[in-house]
Amino acid sequence: MLFRSWAPDPAHPLPHFTPPRRVPHGITLIGRLFDEGTLRTAGIALEKAFNVVSENPKGF
Repeated sequence: MLFRSWAPDPAHPLPHFTPPRRVPHGITLIGRLFDEGTLRTAGIALEKAFNVVSENPKGF
């Protein structure tokens, strides 16, 4: 049985998966009350900046 610690290994700081896969990340935007338009504009700008506008999970 192979036991692996979840602590990072300084010699190999990032895991390597075969086949390579992307890991989802999240972000939370917080704004003023009734100012959803500003949050929407900021969210769209972030999607464009990180080039994820057209990415969706399978099934969506």
